[in-house]
Amino acid sequence: MSVENARTLDVTKITGGGNEQNLSEIDLNDDENEPKSPPAKIAQNVDDPDSSPSKSLEFAPTVAVAVAPSAVVRISLSNVSKNGDVKSVNQFGEIFANLQPEKTSNKEISYSIFNTLVGGIFDVEHKFIIAEIWSIFIGIARKSHKNLECCREISLISLILDRLSSCDLIVADLLIDLLSVLANYSVNVKEIKKFLHSLKTIDGYWPRHSAKLLYVLKQMPKRDGPDTFFTFNGARKCGIQIPPLTKWPYQNGWTFATWFRIDPSSAANYEMHIPYLYSFRTSKGLGYSCHFVGYCLVVTSLKTKTGKGYQLCVKYELQPRKWHHVALSHVYGRWGRPNEVQCFLDGQHVATLDMAWHVNTSDFLFDGKLADSLVFAYCPKNCDRQLCLESSPKENNVNYFQHTPHALMLEGVDVIHTHSIYSSLHSIGGIQMLLPLFNCLDTPQMEFGTNERGCKLSLHSSTLISVFAQLTQLSPSIRDQMTQTKAFLVIGNALCKASKRHIDDHVTDSLILISQYLINCPNGQNLLRHLFDHILFNPQLWIHAAPKLQIRLYTYLAYEFLTGCPQLYTNVRRVSTIMQMMHALKYYYWVENPLEKSGVKPKGLDEILKIRSLILLFIRKLLLKHSDPTNLHNNYSESDDSAPVIMSISPVSPGLHPSNKEDELQAMLNYLTSISEEENLYDVLKTVITLLSEDPANMVPAFDKKKGLCTIFKLLSSKNESIRLSALKLFGYFLYRSTGKRKQDCLAPYNLFQLLVERLLSHSNGISFAVYNVLFEIMTESITLDINHNRTNDPDKRLKFENPTLLKVIANLIIQSDQSKDDIHDIRQKFLSDILHLTVDSRENRRTILQMSVWQEWLINLSFVFPKNENEHAAFKIVCRIFAILLHHAVKLEFGGWRVWVDTLAIVHSKCSFEKFKLEMLQMNNCSSRSKSIKNRRRKSGDLKIVENGFSTSQIVKDLIADLMNVICLDEEEESFVYDDEDSKIGGNFSNPILPKPVYRTPEFKWSHVHVTMLSDLLTNIEADVNLWKSSSTSITLIDHANDSENAVFVVNTVHIISQLVDNLVMACGGLLPLLAAATSPNSELEIVDSFQQNLHMEKAVHFLVRFANLADVMVFATAVNFAEMEQEKNMPAGGILRQCLRL
Repeated sequence: MSVENARTLDVTKITGGGNEQNLSEIDLNDDENEPKSPPAKIAQNVDDPDSSPSKSLEFAPTVAVAVAPSAVVRISLSNVSKNGDVKSVNQFGEIFANLQPEKTSNKEISYSIFNTLVGGIFDVEHKFIIAEIWSIFIGIARKSHKNLECCREISLISLILDRLSSCDLIVADLLIDLLSVLANYSVNVKEIKKFLHSLKTIDGYWPRHSAKLLYVLKQMPKRDGPDTFFTFNGARKCGIQIPPLTKWPYQNGWTFATWFRIDPSSAANYEMHIPYLYSFRTSKGLGYSCHFVGYCLVVTSLKTKTGKGYQLCVKYELQPRKWHHVALSHVYGRWGRPNEVQCFLDGQHVATLDMAWHVNTSDFLFDGKLADSLVFAYCPKNCDRQLCLESSPKENNVNYFQHTPHALMLEGVDVIHTHSIYSSLHSIGGIQMLLPLFNCLDTPQMEFGTNERGCKLSLHSSTLISVFAQLTQLSPSIRDQMTQTKAFLVIGNALCKASKRHIDDHVTDSLILISQYLINCPNGQNLLRHLFDHILFNPQLWIHAAPKLQIRLYTYLAYEFLTGCPQLYTNVRRVSTIMQMMHALKYYYWVENPLEKSGVKPKGLDEILKIRSLILLFIRKLLLKHSDPTNLHNNYSESDDSAPVIMSISPVSPGLHPSNKEDELQAMLNYLTSISEEENLYDVLKTVITLLSEDPANMVPAFDKKKGLCTIFKLLSSKNESIRLSALKLFGYFLYRSTGKRKQDCLAPYNLFQLLVERLLSHSNGISFAVYNVLFEIMTESITLDINHNRTNDPDKRLKFENPTLLKVIANLIIQSDQSKDDIHDIRQKFLSDILHLTVDSRENRRTILQMSVWQEWLINLSFVFPKNENEHAAFKIVCRIFAILLHHAVKLEFGGWRVWVDTLAIVHSKCSFEKFKLEMLQMNNCSSRSKSIKNRRRKSGDLKIVENGFSTSQIVKDLIADLMNVICLDEEEESFVYDDEDSKIGGNFSNPILPKPVYRTPEFKWSHVHVTMLSDLLTNIEADVNLWKSSSTSITLIDHANDSENAVFVVNTVHIISQLVDNLVMACGGLLPLLAAATSPNSELEIVDSFQQNLHMEKAVHFLVRFANLADVMVFATAVNFAEMEQEKNMPAGGILRQCLRL
């Protein structure tokens, strides 16, 4: 293409068809290392009638050398001023022309050059100094790419590097700035080699100013623009000429797209020129063109010979010396719609021009067909001298040219080849060539003069880390090289060995920036692993940094790291990461000095609690990140540690293993087992509790397999109650999320519940409200993360006894606690009231207790058979109510429930007899103590002297005889007991220094007030049911109720109880004959005596007999109960039950 006053053409591509949706499909720059501008998005809507009004203009005919469709063109306009400073050039020419080396001294030459440079007399003391010349030169070089290209052609970078070490401080800083400008434009292989050579240490010292070159290295990746492009000098007829075309894509429309850059040499006279972006005209001047007026883009379309047409001035301000993308899409109307030109600049739709130009149309062009519709495409990399080779895909069978499609670059068009840091660094070995610099972080710099060496550390890691951060983000090849060479391993090792002052805010931010980029980078996961394993997860590196930096790092890991990418969880090695974090908590971030107990050497204690919390939060999120939300039964916020657990949760099956997290949990359990300091345990223990509560599907099987119960019982032996309570919480969550089979396999073989009582009482003299609340939560599986140290409200009646064995555990803890504690009575009352509250309306809870072995023992032990105060009396009343509810349930609903009553009578008898025995022993001990005191007083008195002080001798003798008689009686009582030292624990702990501890033997059954109360309550409940039958408003009679199949168990159990007690009650009334005699006596004056010593008051015994007789009328004589089976079950002779009932 040859266009008058056209300045620059870089890459040219044209597409036929005006409805292209996306031109980013073709990338004409195949340099992977080039930081490209964002691809243009051309998305036009041909059905949108809204467009800017066109303006009809008249133009004089313009002669076009060539006609071509428009295309994608990369342009760099470099308008060189033709009116340069000819005077200064002539002055330098005269100096060099008159130069005679034999006659002219160096001094004269230097002064002539400096006088010419400053335009007057050079004076180093005032205005004109060398630094100003360099600063002006830097501005000149930075202003234009043409100037930078001139510097590149003479290898100015190499020349500056050769002279840098001999410059003073001011000039060196300016030369560093100039190197930054030049290297940002282009740096070839030779220059990068010399650059790295300048960074080499000499005898353990940096050469002067060499460390400042890292600033240049930091600026190198910040280049903007392509490595290769066309440049146009702005001369007349300077352009790219394409060959003649055979046809024009009128049917479908066409699109012209390109990257371009306006680089004027002078902003003052730039608007005087009219450079063309493209010009596609016929020999008659018809066609299309696009030119610049100042920094505005004007699109022109001529359709008549007289010069009439349409013109659009794009309202978009183009920035000089900045790359822009433009796409001009000529859309032809379809089905009556007007034609239009849509203009896109930098991916934005900025203007639309309507054109009344009717052309026949065809189908739309959709994505995927753009490459097939290319008319031509030219790339600066695909050039041979002045020939610009056409680069469109070979699949395009449509030929728009009369002969070869290759274009010709006319005079004034050049192809510029620059070199980026990526390509040059790759040519000398890659990023690993920069890694040795980390070993020189603490190297001092050589001062001025070769023999003067200082100790100032001139190199800091923040600069190097920022260089690696930029290279990593901008180059895929650099990332691959860093992965292959394990660059972060080298960097982490060097930072550990170097001075700790190198870890600062800039280094931390740079490392976090790298991780954030790699998280979202599709092919950066392997490098991300190296970064975390060797740097971010390396506590040895961070422990000596400032506390605020450590907090900054772990805050990022805890709150930002795992939320960046959903796929990140699969790319982080959880096992090694958690083991490393636990190692850091153990050896670095301890709260209590572990040297004495755990043998760990302490290494620091600054902001430990904050850092530990962040590390544990990171571990928690790392383990929970990949968990399926359907497996997480707790859907409460992570920040709300006190949120209650949802009740309707199915337990975790032993065979369910959605994700293997055993090794990660093993690392945490090892920490809890090996550490003895409570302050170092508590937060880790809370984290494990949180993990079990939030991810039970994975954690519970792993906890079981890794013997987590051993860790729990180790923690239960801690002296710190907070640790014991947290261990109980952990135990509760494990039981809560376990199936019945898992509980049975883990707990039953080792009798762990009994061990639970021993561990809780090992460092405490009794149970506390906090322990009781946690145990109650475990028993009902209503676990929460918080610990309540006060008395709670009544529990929900819907709760169930999920772990009923804990009823006995809590009871034993209360019984074995020090009864002198202030809150032990409140805890007892709370426990009994909770049991009563949960058993009143819950058949399942009552049945659960009844299924326990010897449940009556721990329940009766919670009461006081002989209450002494109001608290003991209240506990006794609640226990009796619980017995009444459970016995009534057993009799009414459970098959064989009468046996529960029999067992209860026996256990209560044993309890009452034992308590009575203890009272007798206590009285005996008191009497023995009084006897001993008398003996001691007698022994101290020595020889008795009768003193006549108002007392007679006979009175004193009588007192002595009485004391002797008391001693003799006590001795006889002592001989009546059988002593056995081996069974000293039986019968209580009686610390009597005089009497040995007697053996307790349970006596024959006798009634006590406890039996009377229980029997009375039971009969009351049974009679209430019978009265309910009698008062029924339906037509069902009492006999029908008694014979109903639903009440069969109730009737049978009641008959059994009547049969079991009737003989005993008869004996309590003196026997059958006295009762018959009293019943047949006309005056009822016969006195009935309890000859069998049942300890049951006669009125009570007769009252119970009457109540049994009333029940027998309903349960025995009004029902069709089969007595034979009942008699066989009790090994009674035939007719025994009937005879017992007839006696009533």
